[in-house]
Amino acid sequence: MVILILFSLTFTASVDQTTIPVGESFNVTVTVEGEDLSSVGTPSAPNVSGIDILGSSRSQSTQINFINGKLSKSTSYIYDYQMIARNEGQFTIPPFTLTYEGKKYSTDPITINVKKGIAGRSVTPFPPTRSQDFTTEPKDFRAVFLETEVSKSSVYPGEPITATHYLYVKTSLSDVQLTGPPTYENVWVENIQSPTRLNFTTTTKNGIRYQRSLIKQDILFPLGEKNVQINPFSIEVIIRGDMFSFFGERKAVSSEPKTIQVKPFPSEHPEGFIDAVGKLNISSEIDTSNIRVDAPFSLKIIIEGGGNLNLLSPPKFPDSRKLNSYPPESKSNTKISGGTLNGERIFTYLITPKVSGIIEIPGIKWAYFDIQKKTFINKKIGPWQIQVRPSSEIGSGEQETNKINKDIAYILPVSEKTVSLIPKFFPLYFIPSIIFLIIAVYYVIDVRKTLGDRSYASLKAIPKQLKSGFRKLEKEIHNNNVIQFYEDLTLVLLKFIKLKFRLNVFGTKKKDLLSDLKNKKVPEKALNLIEEILIKSETVRFTSLEPTQDEMSKDSQKLREVINALY
Repeated sequence: MVILILFSLTFTASVDQTTIPVGESFNVTVTVEGEDLSSVGTPSAPNVSGIDILGSSRSQSTQINFINGKLSKSTSYIYDYQMIARNEGQFTIPPFTLTYEGKKYSTDPITINVKKGIAGRSVTPFPPTRSQDFTTEPKDFRAVFLETEVSKSSVYPGEPITATHYLYVKTSLSDVQLTGPPTYENVWVENIQSPTRLNFTTTTKNGIRYQRSLIKQDILFPLGEKNVQINPFSIEVIIRGDMFSFFGERKAVSSEPKTIQVKPFPSEHPEGFIDAVGKLNISSEIDTSNIRVDAPFSLKIIIEGGGNLNLLSPPKFPDSRKLNSYPPESKSNTKISGGTLNGERIFTYLITPKVSGIIEIPGIKWAYFDIQKKTFINKKIGPWQIQVRPSSEIGSGEQETNKINKDIAYILPVSEKTVSLIPKFFPLYFIPSIIFLIIAVYYVIDVRKTLGDRSYASLKAIPKQLKSGFRKLEKEIHNNNVIQFYEDLTLVLLKFIKLKFRLNVFGTKKKDLLSDLKNKKVPEKALNLIEEILIKSETVRFTSLEPTQDEMSKDSQKLREVINALY
C-alpha cells in the first residue's frame, strides 16, 4: 500500500487478499483522509477487463485531538468495493483517481492472482450504500456509544478490578464534552490513566468497525463485602451533518451501569488479618541507637509486594505495661503494574519505654489473603529485645567529688567576708523546674488523651500530613504537572475531611459527601469552596482544560481557606 500526501489529503488503496479463486468475491478498500474534507468528491473506480464490480459502500470516521485546549480533527472516508474475477490469470487493478481542490490524486496499482476455484460457489452481493440514519445496519448498531469493560465480574474484598471506559464512534463528530466522569461505590480507586485528549484507533465490535478512544482507566479495590457499583458516565457530542446541516446534531450519550459481585472470604479470618489482600510480605526495622526511659524510638513495619497497599490498616501493636505506643505514621511507595499496585507501605510506630532494663517487645501476628491460592497466609515478626537506660545516669566518683567541692565553696571564707548559704537570687532557680513540671504534666495529659481518643489522635496527625501535602502541591505547581496537581489537591482535601470528621470519603459520591459535611454543620462558604475544588479537579482530569500555574496557585489557596475555616 502506497500513501500519497499532498497538502492535507491522504489517498490510499488496498486489497483484502492477493490470491483469489475464480468466481469468489474480494474487497478493495480506498481511503481518503484529511483535516477538512467537506468538499471532497467520490473516487473514480478503474475499469478492469475480466473483473467486475458488484457493489460499493461508503463509511466515515473521525479522529479528534485536544491540544492546548484547541480541537483538531481528522476525517476519513472509506470506500469498499466488492469485486469478482471471472477468469484465471494475473490482473492489475489500475489506480483509483480523485480530484480535490483542482488537483488530481491517484493510488498505486494493485496486482492480484486469480486461480481456479470451486465450481458452483455462490457470490453474496455487496450491501447497499449506508444511509446517514444507519437504517441498513444491524439492530444493535449505534453510531456513538460509551462502554465500560471490567477485568473481573466477581472478586473478594480488596481484590483489584481494572475498569476501562471507552468511547466508540461510527460517524463524524464535531465536538465532544465529558459531562459526567465515571464514578464508583464501595471501592478505593487508583487511576491508571486519564488521557487529556481523544486518540482514536480502529477496532471491531459485534462485526462492525468502529473508531475507539480511551476515556479513563482505573483500578478498583472493593471495601468490604458490598457489591461494587460502577455508575453510568456521560458525554455530549455533536454529530457532524452534511453540507445542508451546518450545526450538526447534538446528542447526549451515557454508559450502562455495571455491578461487580463481591463474595466473602472462603474461610474464617485468622488472628492478625485486617484487610490485606494480594501477594505480600512483612518485615521490620527498629532504631536501637539511643533507647532510654521516656525517650521515644521508632519501630518500622514494612509491607511490600503486590496488592491493596494504599488502603492497608496498620498491624495491631501488642499491649505492654512497660511501653507506650502511639498511632503510626504511614508512607506509601507504590506504582501500578500487572493489574494491581506494587511497592511498599511503611508504618512507623513511636514507642516510649516506661522503665529501664531489658524489655521484650512481643511479636506481631499478621495475615493476608492470597488471591491466587484463595487462602490466608499467616506471618509473624518479632519479638524484639531492647536495652533501656535510665533517663539520667549517676556520674563518676570524680564528678561527685567536684560536686561536693562546689557545694562547700559557699561556706568557705573568701576574704574577710563570708558567703551566704542562700544565693541572692535563690527563688529564680525554681523557674526552670516549674516550667519543666508544667510541660511534663501537659505531655502526660496529651499522651493519655491520644491513647484514649482516636479522633484526637487523628487531629494531631493533620498538621504533619497537611504540611507534607502542600509541599507536594507546590512542587507540582513549580513543575507545571497539571494532572498530578489536581489529583493531589483532591487527595489532600479528602484526607483532611476524613481525619477531621471521620467520614468515609473515598469512593463516595460528591453529592453524598457534601450532604454529610452539611450535616456536620460545615459553613456554607467552606462547602462551596470544597465543591469548587472537586468540580475543578474532575474537569481538569477528564477534559482538555489546562489551567496555568497561577490558576493552580489560586486553587491551592482555596484549599488553605477551607482548612483554615474548619480546623
